[in-house]
Amino acid sequence: MHVLWVGLWGSGVGIAFSMILLFGAAGRLLFVLLANPQTGLMISPGLGGDPGQSISAMDAISLTSLLVILGAELIVLSLSVWLLFRTTRSAPVESAAAI
Repeated sequence: MHVLWVGLWGSGVGIAFSMILLFGAAGRLLFVLLANPQTGLMISPGLGGDPGQSISAMDAISLTSLLVILGAELIVLSLSVWLLFRTTRSAPVESAAAI
């Protein structure tokens, strides 16, 4: 049982650290894109300027909102695991003499 909790805490800390780094990258991307024109930045500029190969500030906002939703889902998952642990834990057995 102890190994299970160590694994859950280890993966939870790894996920949290990854999300912090992703929020930093998404924030930096949003900052760079908001400083540029509203049309966005070309990813691979070529002849003609295909709009499908550009990235705009809305893409960075979408990425940030996906990270927030992922965080909310992980919070719900952790609460579910905690509730599962609480409900499956054996209750203390009362002695027959106390009744």
